[in-house]
Amino acid sequence: MLKYFFLILPSLLLLTNCSTISVDESKVKNLNNIGIVSVLDDKATLKYQGTTVFTNKEYTTNTASWDVNKVMTEKVNAELSQLGKKTVAVQLDARKIQSAKEDALRLKNLYLGNRYQVLQQYVLSEAEKQGAEHILVIHPTLNDNFPVHKAGYGFLCQSPMGKKGDLEGYTMIGAEMWNVKQRELEARVTISPEDAGFKTGKTCAEASKISAEKMAAQYKEQMTALIQKAATLIVNRAGFTQTK
Repeated sequence: MLKYFFLILPSLLLLTNCSTISVDESKVKNLNNIGIVSVLDDKATLKYQGTTVFTNKEYTTNTASWDVNKVMTEKVNAELSQLGKKTVAVQLDARKIQSAKEDALRLKNLYLGNRYQVLQQYVLSEAEKQGAEHILVIHPTLNDNFPVHKAGYGFLCQSPMGKKGDLEGYTMIGAEMWNVKQRELEARVTISPEDAGFKTGKTCAEASKISAEKMAAQYKEQMTALIQKAATLIVNRAGFTQTK
């Protein structure tokens, strides 16, 4: 339900580039009553990046059956529960979110305020009403250090000149921890392909013979494990544990 809102928060989600903002770990470790929201897309990208625009190709495949957001939230919940944290399931009205989004997009570009403030206030207010003191939002993101990778998760095969290239599975995921009452950002984390990725062992030539659908089916288990690894890293890097 939160998908429409959090994918359009200005400067915090898809355009997030930094890995982690300063975190007071002694403070974060004392946080409790945490709402967990994951808004990853139900699709994986399969991208081939060659030496010319003529060799560049990009496909997407539906991964709704993977339940990536359920996998993510359950793993984060399990990690936080092991640390003695209480989590809260925040329920929102999808129709209100969509309506507020449409209203925001109708504002002219000359509007200088935060065009999404109505959406932001709604989500944080509802989270507060439902007992969440903090809310962790997990979403697709971009990273300047990985300009070829698409936001979210998927497969990439790069073929630099003179090289065959290797097919890799990767994640490009961000997360923000908000203080619901004070409306303040407490931590921001980005998970990159270096953090959570794997080599398939296939060259780009071999991978090009496999459809995006078959690719997704073949590596579903490995991608699911990758999402779970990203979840663990998010909890660690947000400051809940000392492990980095």
